[in-house]
Amino acid sequence: MESSNLNFDEVRRYLKDQMDQGEKAQFEDRINSDPELAKQVDLDRVLLEGIQLHYRGQLKEKLKRLDQGDAVIGKSGFPVFKALALAAGIALILVVSFFIFNKKPDTQALYAAYFKPYYNVVSGIERGEIAEPGVEDPYQLYESGQYLKANASFEKLLLKNPNDAQLRFYAGLSYLNAGLTAEAISHLSQVADLKDFAFLGAANWYLGLAYLKENRPKKAIEVFKFLEKNNDGYATRAGELLQELQ
Repeated sequence: MESSNLNFDEVRRYLKDQMDQGEKAQFEDRINSDPELAKQVDLDRVLLEGIQLHYRGQLKEKLKRLDQGDAVIGKSGFPVFKALALAAGIALILVVSFFIFNKKPDTQALYAAYFKPYYNVVSGIERGEIAEPGVEDPYQLYESGQYLKANASFEKLLLKNPNDAQLRFYAGLSYLNAGLTAEAISHLSQVADLKDFAFLGAANWYLGLAYLKENRPKKAIEVFKFLEKNNDGYATRAGELLQELQ
């Protein structure tokens, strides 16, 4: 097998024990019959273990043994080849292992890829029901992209209508569009807690995105897991994001 045809993702999943038993057995059969694949797996195993071995003071000794031609048996029962020691030094192993195996998801890029503004679907009649003298229509301001002014109007209306899920949902969106993620998270979390069916899915979706924007992937994962399990409308997209984050 030519090295250019190696499936790096398969090697990574094998070394991180992410294969089921059947897939793992088939992959180990390929390793035992394909020296090129075996070398690649062993190289990646060293890279994956590089930082831990280094900090335990073992990496240097392991590479030294490899350079002398000693056969070291890995967990799957096949030898680590001498060529590995010639291919990589300690510094290279540390750098590559860090960036390949410890690479964190780019939460900002994911946010930019998945965030789309939510349309104003509130009718003029509905808006009139909560209008206050001297308070500009926040929905109209939101629709025209004047998010900071919309925020101010939403907050004034929420003082008298604190449990209005619709008001709080659009207030959260307005803050998110304005780049004020902490405020957006506060409002969207409250909408999610209200469990108003009309806004539950959308509130959690934008809450998860807000956590991405704030580079809080663990919190985002919690929200997207909820959506994947409980919300048909956002389940597919939540599942896609979970694959990127986990």
